[in-house]
Amino acid sequence: MKFETDRFICEINKQVAHVRFKGPQVVEYSQASCLGPELRRVVSSYEFRRLVLDCEGLPFVTSTVLEGFIAVYLRCRKLERSVRIVHAEPLVRDMLRRTQIDLLMPVQERLDEALKLD
Repeated sequence: MKFETDRFICEINKQVAHVRFKGPQVVEYSQASCLGPELRRVVSSYEFRRLVLDCEGLPFVTSTVLEGFIAVYLRCRKLERSVRIVHAEPLVRDMLRRTQIDLLMPVQERLDEALKLD
């Protein structure tokens, strides 16, 4: 199954939900404030074991985007699902490290690594 919102494209199979963000406009406040609720809707509405947040094309992330990531992580954890981040640009990777979000959601270089279930 594949669908699109203003902020991302999501492909879901029985095992993995792959969310690809649609570029830098996602970090604008008006867009970012809707991101968390949209991601939580994906987690609540579909069955899968892993959520992959593909940050390719995001030059940086704001605190609002990070808040959305944490909210969706907590929802996934409650449902016993894992979350991975892939294709994080250097500024995004640094922000994830500084906020220690990378300890909750592993950041991986390659998509095939992030999609592989443990």
